[in-house]
Amino acid sequence: MSKYCSRELGPVYRNTVGAIELDAKRRFRGVQPDPDFSPTELRKEQLLDPDLMIIVMAVEDNRRPDFQEIVGCSPKTRSLWLQFNSLIVHNGLLYRKFEHPSGNIELEKFQLILPSKFIRKVVIEHHENPATGNHFGAFKTYQSLKKIFYWPGMHEDVNAIISQCEKCAKFKFHKRPKVPLKNFREGVLHGKWHVDICGPINPPSKEGYTYVLVAVEAFSGWPFAIPLKTKSSTEIAQVLIRDVFSVFGSPMAILSDQERCFTSQLMQDICNIYGIQSSNISIAHPAANGKAEKWVRTLKEHIAIMIENDRKNWPNTLPLICQAYRSMPHTSTQFSPYEVIFGAPMRTPLDLKLGLPPTTNQEVNPDHYPFWLRQTLSNIHDQRHYDLHASVAPFQVGQLVWFYNRKRIKGKSPKLDTPWEGPYKIVKILNDCIAAIQSCHNSQLTRIVHMDKLASYSQPLDSVQAAWLTIVQSPWQQTTTSQSSIHPLTLQVPVEEIPLPPA
Repeated sequence: MSKYCSRELGPVYRNTVGAIELDAKRRFRGVQPDPDFSPTELRKEQLLDPDLMIIVMAVEDNRRPDFQEIVGCSPKTRSLWLQFNSLIVHNGLLYRKFEHPSGNIELEKFQLILPSKFIRKVVIEHHENPATGNHFGAFKTYQSLKKIFYWPGMHEDVNAIISQCEKCAKFKFHKRPKVPLKNFREGVLHGKWHVDICGPINPPSKEGYTYVLVAVEAFSGWPFAIPLKTKSSTEIAQVLIRDVFSVFGSPMAILSDQERCFTSQLMQDICNIYGIQSSNISIAHPAANGKAEKWVRTLKEHIAIMIENDRKNWPNTLPLICQAYRSMPHTSTQFSPYEVIFGAPMRTPLDLKLGLPPTTNQEVNPDHYPFWLRQTLSNIHDQRHYDLHASVAPFQVGQLVWFYNRKRIKGKSPKLDTPWEGPYKIVKILNDCIAAIQSCHNSQLTRIVHMDKLASYSQPLDSVQAAWLTIVQSPWQQTTTSQSSIHPLTLQVPVEEIPLPPA
């Protein structure tokens, strides 16, 4: 499309270009470009990518190829061909039009079609960056990435790559059976806060912190994690007033468990002063405070990941974990907590790497979106997904697995230790529930274990191959292979050279 001027293509093209520039100005104002991720390098890799080359040239020529021209191409090329009307080339880069989940036309974005060379690098870097992905799961990583990038098979690729993260496998919970819970409907922003105490954490931090006060705003999911030296009512009251009430105002209700620090006379007096309804859940049903319980579990996992070599520095990880969580879209709302509160996505280091594309002099109108978004989100409630049926793990002899072995070491908090050991190899299946496993690091170490203590082991991230990278031979492909044609995501698997199609 670069060979045509906007006057020849009409107002639709001009409006689309303006939308790209407006979106870029809003997200990348004041940002310096990364030379390793420059528009020139992206343009080069899009043209060299055998799956994108044909599409880029077709969009530039403003001519959709006939089906016969692409029938022999790869699945990725055919997928982009089906979305041809949503594609546009701007400043030499191929984009796809993406409608915002809210349906607001003013917030339509244009996703950069990411060349194969950068897919693996972008996913891993985003997943491992403390301020963005911070080792959150595949779904949240995918939801965050798709606001900026797109490529066919993106969801499968992100799942495949994230599933190979060894730190996530060692520290995080694996899938367990769930029981039905009451579905609390939270339809008022800043209406209810869930609070709980995480700890004690041993060893204490260098500053003497031993506990963490966690708080989650029920509607948006906005989390807090504030270190405490004790769990006294006085210290908790000071933290709630300083970090929560002074920022978000008086909530309608606070939901907590029945620990003395939450049921004391001081906390009751604070609630009376602020006009807050205080609710204490039953000891027999802690899941009623599920939002806080889930945030405590998530917090422990990510603290453990980040302090593996410096256990007394855990308070300094809390702001980064909170920042990453606030930028991640939630399953129930499809919006991140930051977006629900502020009406716009959080700018992350991944955004900054794209640099500052050329912009127009138009300014973003801030008056419409926050009100529209709040009206839309007022009708969104938590969704629960349950798995009420237990199933036998499909393990086989010779399969590599993780073994759940929670150990207590004197002087160390077991909450911050990895509960998963491995890899082990299944050497014999004794019955539907019991298996014999052998350590891959020590052949003399064998165990007889229940299968509910096992989880599938995947290769580390370095050996991941994208799910859609099955090269389909096109009519002009040569029949010889070459080591020089190794695709960056297929690692050591040689693929056939794909020269340019004949003119």
